[in-house]
Amino acid sequence: MEVRVSKVKYDHKAGSVQIEYDQIQSNGTDDIKVVLKSFDEPLQEFKDALNKLAPFVEKICQLPEGYCSQAEIRGVSFSNSNDIMGAVITALVPLDTAYSPVCINTPHLPSGQYNEGGEAPELPRECVIILNQLIEECEKYINGERTPDNQTKLELE
Repeated sequence: MEVRVSKVKYDHKAGSVQIEYDQIQSNGTDDIKVVLKSFDEPLQEFKDALNKLAPFVEKICQLPEGYCSQAEIRGVSFSNSNDIMGAVITALVPLDTAYSPVCINTPHLPSGQYNEGGEAPELPRECVIILNQLIEECEKYINGERTPDNQTKLELE
């Protein structure tokens, strides 16, 4: 059975992870849509993959360099059409002028051209690599690979 991640959200303050994915059935039956909501802490690699997306929010949205240096990458929405991944990245950027951050969503961009000879804007190649790493980390999370709870680390004598 194949898993295709369609959305990931991580709220580090609340400690919540939400991953929406499809379970693609290999036997031709209906695919299953799953929404996993958990307060289990993700692995550091999961958080790192999200954080590495901040410079690409700047680049894609043509923001000044350093604008997203304090940004929290809250999530990514994925699409898949003709085996071409697309993505929208959501970032929260703190403001000095307000108690709440500004929410920035990048425009949807594909990882490659949908049509031969197309010249539409694409996700930067480095960004695609990180997005694929994030998908791998989501799959690990779905399979139960998470930061161990401190209570399970206690050694009893």
